[in-house]
Amino acid sequence: MATSSIWAKTISLCVLLAACGDSTTTTTDAAAAPDMTTAATGDLATTPDLSMPDLSMPDLSMPDLSTPDLAMPDLAMPDLAMPDLAMPDLAMPDLAMPDLHRPPGTIAFTAYKSYPTAGGKVNKIVGADFNNDGVLDLATADGASSVVSILLGKGDGSFGAATTLSVGLSPFDLAAADLDGDHNVDVVVTNHNAGTTTTFLGKGDGTFAAPLVAAISAWGLALGDLDGDGKPDLAYDDYGSQLVGTALGKGDGTFATPVTQTLSCGVSRSLVLADFDGDGHRDLAVPSSTDQGPAVAILLGKGDGTLGAPTYTVVPKEAGHVEGIALGNLDQDGKLDLAAIGDTGGAYGLLGHGDGTFTVVTTMLSLGTNLIGPPGLGDFDGDGFPDLVGNVDLLPGPAVARGKGDGTFGAPTAVMLSGDARCFYVADFNHDGLLDIAAGSGAGIDVVLGK
Repeated sequence: MATSSIWAKTISLCVLLAACGDSTTTTTDAAAAPDMTTAATGDLATTPDLSMPDLSMPDLSMPDLSTPDLAMPDLAMPDLAMPDLAMPDLAMPDLAMPDLHRPPGTIAFTAYKSYPTAGGKVNKIVGADFNNDGVLDLATADGASSVVSILLGKGDGSFGAATTLSVGLSPFDLAAADLDGDHNVDVVVTNHNAGTTTTFLGKGDGTFAAPLVAAISAWGLALGDLDGDGKPDLAYDDYGSQLVGTALGKGDGTFATPVTQTLSCGVSRSLVLADFDGDGHRDLAVPSSTDQGPAVAILLGKGDGTLGAPTYTVVPKEAGHVEGIALGNLDQDGKLDLAAIGDTGGAYGLLGHGDGTFTVVTTMLSLGTNLIGPPGLGDFDGDGFPDLVGNVDLLPGPAVARGKGDGTFGAPTAVMLSGDARCFYVADFNHDGLLDIAAGSGAGIDVVLGK
């Protein structure tokens, strides 16, 4: 009994201690859990908060995204140069533009403005952009004092004061082209009393390098690619020796030894290089004469820089001699024609057949006698047919004769200048779509603007 009671008490005591031990363990776990939760909760909340500013950092760089906008005006800057891209076209179809500003059939010009040249006695005028500003400039061969004058255009139809280049004795003719492939326009001039030609390589700012002199005796000249190598070549004639020649360009402003042949007679104030027979090679037209009368000689190009034997298109004997020629499409048939003027007052249309031959039609304009200089061509009245600009001895002064579309010309309309003109250059000087005229005189250049 006692033993049983003792064991019973012992067992009860163990059960009680066990129960107390479980309660203590449970209480400890319960207390630890909140602590762990609190610690974990604090870590989770603290860690994201520390990284949150990083998440907003990209916003700090957002103003940088607007920085490119500051340069956006630069993207539009190339547009400022866009007019230059169109400038070469200004010299192209000035002929078709006149009817934009006046009724068809109207020919009218502003009062002339004179621009003295250093030498006076202007034998030839050419136009080109010598300073790369997109505006047409003028160069003249001044026969009285052995200089070439350069007049830079202002874009409004006016020109600056002439600057000069010294050349050989009595410059007679000149032409402009990029001879050395640097995209600057160069000038070649004939010095007929010196028996030389002079080349000036342009610097692109209206000035030129030192002259290159060649022992080529010439009166008239023209520049064009005769052998298909992309380099301008020289075609010329020499009145004194009745020679016509070609000299291949070397691409540096100099020319190879000329190849020449003899014409029956040469009376040249103008040469024309163009493809008259449609074979892709430039041909040469030059004023000449034959036993049958005054004529224009045609020498077909062979494509290697040489020319074939001349054939002659004879004009009526009353022409006296052919003073000069100009290139155009007089009857709008798509075939190149020539306009010629005789020294006794006749104007002649040489209508091309597309094979290098021509048919002559005559207009006696009663221009007077002792005419000098080649004519100019341009559609001044907006009817689609080139009109003729020539010196008119009886008016007096230059005049425009309307083209009729068949190679003939109507009665001349006087153009008032300071006096007789020795040569003409036709272009749109002020970009208004109307053709203007520069005329060479004994003192310089007279300019009239179409209106």
